[in-house]
Amino acid sequence: MRDWKLGETHQVKIGIIIVKTADDGWGVINSGTEFITTYNFIPVLPPTATPTATPTRTNTPRPTAVPYTKTPKATLAPTNPPCEINSSIEIDNATGGYVTLKLSGPMKYSFDLPTGTTTLNVCSGSYSYQAWGCGGASDSGTINSGEAHEFYCY
Repeated sequence: MRDWKLGETHQVKIGIIIVKTADDGWGVINSGTEFITTYNFIPVLPPTATPTATPTRTNTPRPTAVPYTKTPKATLAPTNPPCEINSSIEIDNATGGYVTLKLSGPMKYSFDLPTGTTTLNVCSGSYSYQAWGCGGASDSGTINSGEAHEFYCY
């Protein structure tokens, strides 16, 4: 093998030739029978060590849950309100999303309130309210003009 040249094919045969008839109890093997396997070798240079990248752990990104928020709708003010808008109600929306608020009293109102504190200009009086937020939760009750109310999620 020392005289082999790179890229040249070399044939190597390995096997046996039976010189005397044999009987092993399973069958007879006659004299002159050959059991030979032929191998073809093509010499190449051995590979050299090459640096490999160090595996790094990459976490699979997972979607971030987004809290339910309702898209705000424009609320149109009446052109001729039935009462004088001379009072206010302060709403603190601490839900992390929009709150839909409907007021019914001296006048009817509908608001889509973003997070934070909002001052609603209303007619003086007592109002019953219905509110929705927190991914579909609802609340109802009464509130008077000049008061404040906070909405939050449990």
